[in-house]
Amino acid sequence: MSHDASATWSGFNYQGKIALYHSLKLIVEKLSNNQSLNNYEVVLENHEDFDIKGPNGFESFHQVKAINKTAFSIYENALLAMLLQLDSTQNSTVLGYLHTWRPIRWTGTEAFNLKLKNIINKIIVDDRDNPGNCNVSKAFSTQVNVNKKVKIIRQAISEDPRLTSTSNVIARANQICNLTNQTAVFNRIHRYSYGTELACQLDQIDLKVKNKIDEILVLKAVSYTHLTLPTTPYV
Repeated sequence: MSHDASATWSGFNYQGKIALYHSLKLIVEKLSNNQSLNNYEVVLENHEDFDIKGPNGFESFHQVKAINKTAFSIYENALLAMLLQLDSTQNSTVLGYLHTWRPIRWTGTEAFNLKLKNIINKIIVDDRDNPGNCNVSKAFSTQVNVNKKVKIIRQAISEDPRLTSTSNVIARANQICNLTNQTAVFNRIHRYSYGTELACQLDQIDLKVKNKIDEILVLKAVSYTHLTLPTTPYV
């Protein structure tokens, strides 16, 4: 089928289940520590695929990728978008999480946060190697047919009043790369952990959701019985 949308639907379906799973996980954590869930909400398709907003504002942004590939490069654009969003002044305390179907892999022993830092450094190198024609310069231009990175940088420019010129963006990129503290943007983005795994297969998320529901029922002392589905089809 040349116009089969099942793959796209599968991705949206997975995204929704991941949002549900994380919400249930947060409920379990709050209940286990006798903490309030008042004024918490899940916001869909806002900053990222879903965000968690607490009493004092946004706490975390979540990007969900149902991609059957493991190479780090496949996820670079999504990570760049998140890096630029979390670097804005209004999101300086927000955490970012990347949810993937397959575990991300790369050659070498460089830590994930340093791989993130290198994404920002590529902006600096691009400007050095292509002065006046780098992705940042194009983001300030009126060009229509531009690549994904230029579109991401344009979006960041529109949302961050500090970024008013190519030199401003490059200067900010240099500042980010020179940071060493734990609140630096490349230290606030993580691969989401599902216990012992840093990825969640499409066929595993349903069970994980059910297990979290079970945990909540136990914490709330609610008796329940699992339904047993018939092993033979109805006639």
